[in-house]
Amino acid sequence: MNSYLKVGICIALAIIVTSCQTTTRFSSGIEKLLTRMKLKVDPFDKLKEVNTKIVTGKLITNSKDQNSTITLKIKKPNKLRFDIVVPGVFTIIKGFDGQNAWVFNTKTGAKELQGASYNYLKFQADLMNPARDLKKIFSSISFSGKEKVAGVDCYKLTCQPNPKYKIKPIILYVSIKTALIKKRIMTQGSEKIGFFKISTIFDDYRNVDGILVPFEIISQVKDTLMEYQVTSVKWNEPIDDSVFTLPKNL
Repeated sequence: MNSYLKVGICIALAIIVTSCQTTTRFSSGIEKLLTRMKLKVDPFDKLKEVNTKIVTGKLITNSKDQNSTITLKIKKPNKLRFDIVVPGVFTIIKGFDGQNAWVFNTKTGAKELQGASYNYLKFQADLMNPARDLKKIFSSISFSGKEKVAGVDCYKLTCQPNPKYKIKPIILYVSIKTALIKKRIMTQGSEKIGFFKISTIFDDYRNVDGILVPFEIISQVKDTLMEYQVTSVKWNEPIDDSVFTLPKNL
């Protein structure tokens, strides 16, 4: 057989195999659900024009502290920073500038993050990005049955993050009726320090300039319950890149 013909056949087979791998990672049922989810949150495809997102709100720990705040800043393609301020107690700031991850705590100082902490923050930066594509973030998504979450019938999805993140599978509960994410379970930690689950419920979705955003977020880590009430969501506000790098004065 002509050598050029052999090469051509090999290339054709490679394309066919690659195409099969790309199209069979997600079942048709998952593809349809992902489409429903996107259309529900962003029916007019506005998120593709969003370059930055700033979310502010109140953090209520165990429903007692009414003065604590969280500010979340996100910038395309993968920059993230959030500030947690508990007046008179502590301030925690975490940031990811696309390559480097860091944390500042008024009690322990500033340091760069590595290992499991780095991987988790890198994943969050992509997951929270307004223009996220779940089919790129997760290497596979599969149905794992149906369950009720706070009285709402949901699909239970087992999502395997892309291997580059090096983190454990994530469970998403998606409302069968509305196609909105109702609950998420993530596993954080490492073999060295141990693993723990973070269970988060999303509620009170509101329309902000044509995009649905959850305004009530409740997370549970072991015995600690934290309620986050969003007070403001802003799209495309200018954010300088320096905001996401570790400040020298810290």
